Amino acid sequence: MRFHLATFAASVGLMLSNDADALNVKMPGVNYIPRKGPDWEPDSTKCKSACEMQQDLHALKGVTDKIRIYSLIDCNQAETILSAAKKAGLKVDLGIWTTFNHSTLQKEKDKLAGLIDSCGEVPSQNPRIRFPDPSISPEFQYPVP
Repeated sequence: MRFHLATFAASVGLMLSNDADALNVKMPGVNYIPRKGPDWEPDSTKCKSACEMQQDLHALKGVTDKIRIYSLIDCNQAETILSAAKKAGLKVDLGIWTTFNHSTLQKEKDKLAGLIDSCGEVPSQNPRIRFPDPSISPEFQYPVP
C-alpha cells in the first residue's frame, strides 16, 4: 500500500509543479470538419458558425500547424476556413469531395476555380489539393506549384 501511495504522491507533485508536460508535442496535421449536426439538416443547423470555426482553429493551433478539410462546398468551408486559418496561423490542405454524383464534383471544381480567380492563385497557406474520397488512392494528391 505504501508503494501506491508514494507513486500517487509523486504523480500529484509532478503535476502541480508543471515539470511533466505530456502535451508538449505538435501533431503533423488534423482533419477538420465544421459540422455539428447530421447531413440532412439545413446548413444553419448542421454547420458551425464562422465564430465557432475560428475558436476551433485557434484551439487547434496549440497542437498542430496544419489542418485538412474534405470539401470546399460543405458548410461553405472554403472561404470561412481559409480566413479563420490565416488568422490562427494554420496551413490548410484543401479537399475536393468526390462522389458518383457528377454535379457534386462540378460544384467542388467551380468553388476551387472561384478561389483561384479571387486570389489570383491558390492561397499561399494551401500547399496541396487533396481528393479525400477513399475510393481514390493516396497517390492522387497533387502538390500545388
